[in-house]
Amino acid sequence: MLNLLDQLGFRYYDETGEWRSPIDGTLLQKEVVFIRQDLLVPQTSRKI
Repeated sequence: MLNLLDQLGFRYYDETGEWRSPIDGTLLQKEVVFIRQDLLVPQTSRKI
């Protein structure tokens, strides 16, 4: 998925949340933000 979005001109920017099962903590949904590569947003020092 990351490769496809990269080809479309987007890059991973941040994680915004997740939903886990209240029963066993299994990850059910992950939310992330992708932004256009040409936006003037500073790079983070965080490894992705």
